[in-house]
Parts: sequence; structure tokens; C-alpha cells
Amino acid sequence: MEGDRDAQMDGIRELVQRARDGDSRALAAIVRSYEAMVFHLAFGILRDARDAEEAAQDAFLRAFRALDRFDLSRPFGPWIAKIAVNLALNRLRSRPADLPLESAAEVQDQGPGPEAMADQTAERDAVRKGLDELGPADREVLALKYEGGLKVSEIAGSLGIGLAAAKVRLFRARQRLMEILRRRPKE
Repeated sequence: MEGDRDAQMDGIRELVQRARDGDSRALAAIVRSYEAMVFHLAFGILRDARDAEEAAQDAFLRAFRALDRFDLSRPFGPWIAKIAVNLALNRLRSRPADLPLESAAEVQDQGPGPEAMADQTAERDAVRKGLDELGPADREVLALKYEGGLKVSEIAGSLGIGLAAAKVRLFRARQRLMEILRRRPKE
């Protein structure tokens, strides 16, 4: 498993280097590799499909403009994740307070079909509503973990905090979400 991850990192490094040299196919390959993660991170924070799409596009544009400054010795995923999270948080902060959130059902996911998800709908809706009640910092760390699939060490790097602080933030965000879900009446 560790060897697979190293090979994947080497492949991304090669793509980044080719993209730096002007290879548009390498840029497209990078987008294909990370577009779902970046979108889900943005959606996890913004809870709005259109805003998340725009934030994801902006994240890739910003990353590609700064590609020459990317440190090839570091993993690309946490770097693009941090850009996406920052842009999503900026959008969230600038959003009018009374803007209605779109239904999460509008998200076009590449995951399992509607039949497989039917029995999970009520639980997912409850979690989404609970996430909506959390503050941006809690949604940020939970999105990095569960939408982005990042390890705690990668979350720490993305947020620019220490490993212990990342563990504490993740623990507290989970606790707050569980408390919100416990308070909600069962439907």
C-alpha cells in the first residue's frame, strides 16, 4: 500500500513537472485526478453545488498559476486541498447571511447509484443538516477528513497547524456534530 502511494506521488510529480513545462494534457490529468476531491471539499464547506463548482474551478486556476512555486518534494493533494478550502471559506464569509442553501440532492456525484443510496438518505440528510449548524472551522476540518480523505498529518499540513492541534480540531468538530445529531429528533 505504501509503495502504491509512493508511485502515485511520483506520477503526480511527473505531471506537475510536465505541466510546468507547458503540457496541457498534464494539466488535464491533474484536474481529473483531483477534481472530485476538490469539489467535495468545497461542497462540504459551502453546502451549495454551484458555489462549490466555482470554488473548485478557482482552486485549480489558482494552483496552476502558482505551479512553479509548488514544492515537488511535498504531496500535491494537501496543497490543492488547502487552496480549495481557503477559497471555499472566503466564499462562505462573503456570502450574504440570508442566502438560501441549495438542496444537497442537486450534487451530481460519481458515486453509487440512487438505488444503493436510497436507504441512507435519511441519515445523510440528518448529517448534512447537522453540518449546516457547525461553524466554518468545524466544517473545514471535517471536509478535509471525510470529503478530501486526508490523513490527520495532511490536514495539519493543509491548515498550517501542528499534528496535535489537527487531532484536537478534528475530535472537537466530530464531538460538536455528534451533539447536534443527538439533539435532533428522529424522523
